[in-house]
Amino acid sequence: MIQRECARSDRSGIGFSLVAFTLRDNSTRKGGFLSLERILTERVRATDQVGWFGPRLLAVLLPDTPSVRARHFASDVKARIPAGDVSEVRIYGYPSEWLADSSNDSRSSGSEAETGEPNPSDSTATPPLRNEIAEDGLECLLDSGIPFWKRVIDIVGGSILLLLLIPVFLFVGVLVKVVSTGPVFYRQERIGHLGQRFTLWKFRTMIASADTKPHEQHLRNLIHSDAAMEKLDDADDRVIPFGRFLRKLGLDELPQLINVLRGEMSLIGPRPCIPYEAREYATWHRKRFNTLPGLTGLWQVSGKNKTTHTQMMRLDISYVQKRSFWLDLKIALRTWPAVIHQAIETPYPKRGGKDGNDT
Repeated sequence: MIQRECARSDRSGIGFSLVAFTLRDNSTRKGGFLSLERILTERVRATDQVGWFGPRLLAVLLPDTPSVRARHFASDVKARIPAGDVSEVRIYGYPSEWLADSSNDSRSSGSEAETGEPNPSDSTATPPLRNEIAEDGLECLLDSGIPFWKRVIDIVGGSILLLLLIPVFLFVGVLVKVVSTGPVFYRQERIGHLGQRFTLWKFRTMIASADTKPHEQHLRNLIHSDAAMEKLDDADDRVIPFGRFLRKLGLDELPQLINVLRGEMSLIGPRPCIPYEAREYATWHRKRFNTLPGLTGLWQVSGKNKTTHTQMMRLDISYVQKRSFWLDLKIALRTWPAVIHQAIETPYPKRGGKDGNDT
């Protein structure tokens, strides 16, 4: 029923809530359950559903109910329950409200603005205190986790790639330092698995302290149109010399191997998005956050900049639904041919770009 309600919410854009009551061990089959059952029967609507979600977890599914109204419902029920019968009451909202907790735009990164460390409290629920009603996202409750085989491949494969690519790291680092002023690397806040924020590492390919507004507007236009997912590179005077070369070959992405080893990303997965980009997403788009973002993915090897935003979303969600060892292997084998094809197919822009002010 929860999965069905998720699908309905994705289509309508209207959220719902699940209120879960954890019964104490000695009350599961005794008076505690009977009293809670009686109270819920009197309190729920005809469209609500009551059922077991675990050995001691009795839950109420509240369609078309935001977490604020669910909290009123939970408080009312909790006030009527005999003391000591219920150990915890927790509200799970769908879709999660982690995007609403977000950051102000001065902290959120644009195409290449440096940021401080992400605030972990933005995406993780604090442990419930005694007699409190805790809230969390339903996606966390339904999450099946990251497969063990995927994490093993990320650690082994990421370590090997990092060692093999040390000469490339040195070359790109020296190049960035010679052609521009500022740090070699920059940090950028991104959205990861289940909305958790993390600091992504890349080689800097734009001038230091570049204005993020053009990139933010460009992304907004792509999300709300059927235009191809083309970058701003050809007309962007923020890009440093040789920056387009590094981008076309994906060399600027290599420091993300650090994020892979830290468990914030995977070698294979959806592209990690920026907070202000995620705030523009429709409800169904958020299913792409049900796995770790990746260095490469199904979208990257399926046309990438030739696809629309909607097509990218469908490819990312398709990967989440079909995730397997063999699919990851297939994507990995297709990555370098895709990168080379993109570099050859896309000509290096002439100096001056489209508007005559490119560096």
